[in-house]
Amino acid sequence: MSLYYLAALLFQAVPSLSEPLPPHPTSRICPFNHQSPSVPASQWLNLLTACLAPLIVHIAAGVPSPTIIGGKESLEKPPWSERLSHFNPSSILWRYHAIADRRLRSKSWSREDLAATNALFWDGEHWDGSEVIMIRSRNFPSKLLNSTHVDFLSGSTLATITMTIQGAYSVFIVVTNGSMSDLADFFAPLAVIGLFRLQSAFWLSDEGAYLPFSNCDGSIMTTPFEARVSEELYSAWGRRGVIFRSWWICSMAGLAGYALYSCTDILFTTWVPGDCIYASNLLERVFYTVLTVSAFTIHSFYVLRGQSRTTLVPCIQAMRYKIYTYLMMLLALLGITFSAVETGLGWFHLDHNGV
Repeated sequence: MSLYYLAALLFQAVPSLSEPLPPHPTSRICPFNHQSPSVPASQWLNLLTACLAPLIVHIAAGVPSPTIIGGKESLEKPPWSERLSHFNPSSILWRYHAIADRRLRSKSWSREDLAATNALFWDGEHWDGSEVIMIRSRNFPSKLLNSTHVDFLSGSTLATITMTIQGAYSVFIVVTNGSMSDLADFFAPLAVIGLFRLQSAFWLSDEGAYLPFSNCDGSIMTTPFEARVSEELYSAWGRRGVIFRSWWICSMAGLAGYALYSCTDILFTTWVPGDCIYASNLLERVFYTVLTVSAFTIHSFYVLRGQSRTTLVPCIQAMRYKIYTYLMMLLALLGITFSAVETGLGWFHLDHNGV
């Protein structure tokens, strides 16, 4: 369905770059209408700030700095190509769910568990957010929180409050207006997605730190790591794990379902000839449909296969996941560009019945 929209966008919108055209009587997509000259230069900073604020907060609050472990040869920071996938909203959503799941299944939650569960361990070649690394890392923290949950007066709490306010406002806009279709609101749906942070908000922190350690350092423990995991955590397929994973899949299905409905409603609603949808609004719908449907597919695949015991999405280093991340960046850039051109003082000029 998204391919249909993109094809329609290319063939119907782009040819009219030179001058505004009225909507074609048989087309649901408005010809591309250049309106940005109506925006005073003094307003561009405000528009771009409002546009990027949800994205910046979503990434800054959802992606901690990597924790580098291993020998001296492994102490280099991971390359940007390895870090980029963590900024994908699908990765951030996975982290929120996985941290809440691990806390729910913990038999005795400790400060060490809190720090290890939030850390992005990098050993020089691979990322690790497994339950085993949570056990292995217990003897090597250099800094821990004072309690087993985040402090009320902390950066994490402030980020949660900010994202909650942004998300509530975005939900209000969607409910009252039905959509968000100008440059300032392009990333507003990310604020709605950010509300999933609330399920793990009490245990989200990046204040922990570790001394370097390697695989052999774990030999000081006499009990095998997997056995220690079963002693510390309830089974992922026990009652707690099954209930939470049901919520996990259903919540992702809800996101994907709403995005699909928003993206396809123009095909199934009564259409009045002459009405049309703007190219920028179309790209926004396609962007969030691809994002949420892909996230639902990825999350469901690994949850149902029993690979959801890590705080990092299992395919974080796979080339296909990196390509998916690049695709989302490209769609976002296209959406912002079209929105910037069509936006006038924060809203569209509906001079030819655009919706």
